[in-house]
Amino acid sequence: MIHVTKKLQPFFGETLRYIDIFWIVFWLMLGHFLSYSVDPNYYLFSPFRAFIFSIILTDLIAGAYLNTTPSVIKYYDSHERLLRLFPVVHIYPILFVFLFDVSPMLPVVMYITTTMFSYRTLTLIRFKHVFAWALIMIGAFIFGLVEDSYSLSFAFGMLMYEMKVLKVFSTRHVMACPVNLLRK
Repeated sequence: MIHVTKKLQPFFGETLRYIDIFWIVFWLMLGHFLSYSVDPNYYLFSPFRAFIFSIILTDLIAGAYLNTTPSVIKYYDSHERLLRLFPVVHIYPILFVFLFDVSPMLPVVMYITTTMFSYRTLTLIRFKHVFAWALIMIGAFIFGLVEDSYSLSFAFGMLMYEMKVLKVFSTRHVMACPVNLLRK
């Protein structure tokens, strides 16, 4: 076990297991390989944007894995203020507007709806995973309907954003909700 400094605990939790480091490296290598293999032109023709996207993709992939670890789950469950802040601070779709030169409508709508549905998923007690997967599938369907020759790296980044915020984070925590408190 590695004890994490106070400043890094929102990312890694209080302790980090060695097996977690292995899995983070594995998923990062796989994710970056997939991203490059589906859209190599993006990486070749705009290296600065590709570098920024790689940093964002690293956070999305590593964060998606780390939010499944017991240490991070315990940390966020004991810090409700950070639990409420998590979906809002992930503004990656807004950054994707500048990185991929896409119309801001779809990324802004995806950011707003993912944030809203993340809060709704956080307040659920049962069927959280079913609700989250259904929302991701609806989002993917709508994304496919309005597909306007977007970069595959953009689509991959948006999918990873939804997975991290909606599926991985929101299904692992419960936020206090007056309706749910009355049911107990």
